Amino acid sequence: MVNIIKNAIDHGYRHIDTASLHKNEKQIGEAIKKKINEHSVKREELFIVTKLWNTSHDPQNVKCACRKSLCNLGLDYIDLYLMHTPMGAPAPRDDNEFAPTKNGKPLFTDVDYVCTWQAMKNLVKEGFCKSIGISNFNIEQIKRLLEKCTIVPQVLQIEHHPYLRQKELTDFCEAEKIAITAYAPLGSPNRPWAGKDTSDVLMCDRQASKD
Repeated sequence: MVNIIKNAIDHGYRHIDTASLHKNEKQIGEAIKKKINEHSVKREELFIVTKLWNTSHDPQNVKCACRKSLCNLGLDYIDLYLMHTPMGAPAPRDDNEFAPTKNGKPLFTDVDYVCTWQAMKNLVKEGFCKSIGISNFNIEQIKRLLEKCTIVPQVLQIEHHPYLRQKELTDFCEAEKIAITAYAPLGSPNRPWAGKDTSDVLMCDRQASKD
């Protein structure tokens, strides 16, 4: 991961997107530090995104989670901090746990994502991040957030590609001046909603990885 990020920076990449869930913030931070120390890039030239995971939705845990990501990344601030999903989950039993489950099914808390968003808003005021946004929200969830909060999410990150266009959602965000960023932009054939016609997408993914 360290070498991948270093090579990406050398080849002009400046937008780096990660998440606490991905367990690679430390490696990304190490690569960023090395390239800055080599004077290959300045911090202000990079746009670093990371995310608040479900197990830290309780408002009293939001700042701690953000600080942990900053520590892992070795940065003074995050350019964009996203709420990874609108669902809160109980605290994990250990650092390696994705989220607590019962009988094989995920457990959720009754923490309101609106309260989580209010806590994230304070991160901007205190300088922990430049801007905040959301990920994997639907239209109704975004509408409720806009009705309850004063800060409009800067970004919505969603799965978005020719096989899952989500036009209604993207049109809504455009009207509300919420930018869209896509994950799995070449498609995700292993997702439950992938159809039989997505086999070509898998081939594209593999070819892109080789390139």
